[in-house]
Amino acid sequence: MLTTHALHEHRSRLHVLLAEDNRVNQTLAVRILQKRGHTVVAAENGRQAIAALAEQSFDLILMDMQMPELDGMEAAMLIREREKSTQEHIPIIALTANAMSGDRESCLISGMDDHVSKPIQVKELFAAIERVLSSLVERGPVGVDTPGTCANNLITQARAAGNVASNSF
Repeated sequence: MLTTHALHEHRSRLHVLLAEDNRVNQTLAVRILQKRGHTVVAAENGRQAIAALAEQSFDLILMDMQMPELDGMEAAMLIREREKSTQEHIPIIALTANAMSGDRESCLISGMDDHVSKPIQVKELFAAIERVLSSLVERGPVGVDTPGTCANNLITQARAAGNVASNSF
C-alpha cells in the first residue's frame, strides 16, 4: 500500500519549471522550492518555458500569468494543445498578482490546474502543489504515462498498490 511517508519522499524531489519574468519573484520562488528539496529550472517568459519543455520533462510548472513575448495563458494553451498528441499531462499552477474573482476561472479555462496569488505565500503554494499532485493520483492512467517523472512515479506506485486513500497527501 502506498504510504503517506512514501508520497512525502517522492514529492521532495519534484523537477519544477518556473516561468516568471520578475527577477525578485523568480529568486524567491526558486529558493522556496529548493529549500523543500525540489530542483527548479527558471524561464523568463512563456516562449522560454515552451522551449524548456521541449528539452526536458518536468513534474510541475509554475506559470506567471503576465510575461513578455508569450504570457502564461497563451503558454498554458500551447502546452495543453501539445498534450493532445502526446497523451501526457503536466500540472500547471498559475502565479498571478490578479486576485479578482474571475481570475481563477480564467486561469482554469486556459488549462491551468490551480491558481496561487502573488505575493507568494509558502503555505498557499505548497497547498496548491498538494492539490494538483493529489488530482494526478486520483485521475489514474489517463494522460499521465510519461516515464521518469516524479508525479508519474507516484501514479505508478499507486496503481501497483491497488489503491490510494484520498487523504494520502
